[in-house]
Amino acid sequence: MKKLTALFLALLLFMACQTPTKMFEKGQYHRAFKHYANKVDRAHSKTAHIQGLELAFHAANDQALQDIDSLNNLQEAAQWPHINHLHRQIHTRQEILRPMLPIRSKSGYTGQFKLVEDIFVLEANSRKQAADYLYAQAEAKIQVARTQNRLVAREAYQILADLQKNYYPRWNDSDQLIADALQLGTTYFLIENTGTNCYSIPFWNAIYSSTGYLNHHDWQVFDLNAKPDRQYDYLVHSNILYLDPGSEHRYDNITTYNKDIETDVIIKRDSTGKVIERTPVITNVTATVNETRITKDATVRIALKVIDANNGQIITHEHISEDVHFDQIWAFAAGDERALPHAIVGVGIPIAPSDWSMVTDLGNNVRYKVRRILEHDLNQR
Repeated sequence: MKKLTALFLALLLFMACQTPTKMFEKGQYHRAFKHYANKVDRAHSKTAHIQGLELAFHAANDQALQDIDSLNNLQEAAQWPHINHLHRQIHTRQEILRPMLPIRSKSGYTGQFKLVEDIFVLEANSRKQAADYLYAQAEAKIQVARTQNRLVAREAYQILADLQKNYYPRWNDSDQLIADALQLGTTYFLIENTGTNCYSIPFWNAIYSSTGYLNHHDWQVFDLNAKPDRQYDYLVHSNILYLDPGSEHRYDNITTYNKDIETDVIIKRDSTGKVIERTPVITNVTATVNETRITKDATVRIALKVIDANNGQIITHEHISEDVHFDQIWAFAAGDERALPHAIVGVGIPIAPSDWSMVTDLGNNVRYKVRRILEHDLNQR
């Protein structure tokens, strides 16, 4: 209860801090504008709400226009994305306001709003300038990335992704440029798996097949077979030293429960029909519980060696061990369930995972260890 009271008080304090007055004090004019915009109704608005909307709208636009003038005075191309952001904010406010005009209160007060009439032209121009700047930045970074600097290529990719998402889906050769950034920023691995074992295929597939596609957050591609048009950065030699899917161990146990329970009552009455004696009828009931416990343990040990494909240098040589433990109990009851100390619901058939499944689980667990090694040692090179 105390926790709920404290949470309620904290919520009230938070709400108090979000009043329009507080928003104005913090210079959060756009938030104050949205607050009043939600309060205003064309036919039934309060004068105070309309005046608040006027004040917030003009304060937000004036602040944005002042910031834009300051940024323009810097005469730096790097400022165009920020300028465009401010133009978009003005545009958004005015698009919220337009359908509400004219706004008149119940007492007859009419709000006066000065719009930036050429905002469409201004926004279009700043968007073009921002796109040109971002494109030039990405193009320059890709030129640097061609000297084997992957991190710069990834920076170029993020810039181009921002350009295509927030400015123009296509700008000049942005599609080709982003493809180049993707290719230059990616680390390519050629995997060579060795180790004779009938379970090696599901094991290796569990490790590498799910990482055979590019994850833009990881920037790594793994190929199990060499592609002639691809230049590899690293060769990964994976060797199974030991792989055992485990043997199934089964333990069966039968427990019998007996319990005396009252199943009826013999009632004795006098000549007037009054109950003078109650004798419970006790019955012994029996139930049997069959418990089956199955365990299975799989183990693998592999050696992982990573070689620089350009100079043959061994980057890292690791040994990885992993175990998968399966342990489950099934219980099934027969007889009179009233004899049981607690309810038993038997679900499923007692069966251990297949060898293939155990090996796949091993591979899934090893995959994370392999990825950690590769990401830590290689991804930033």
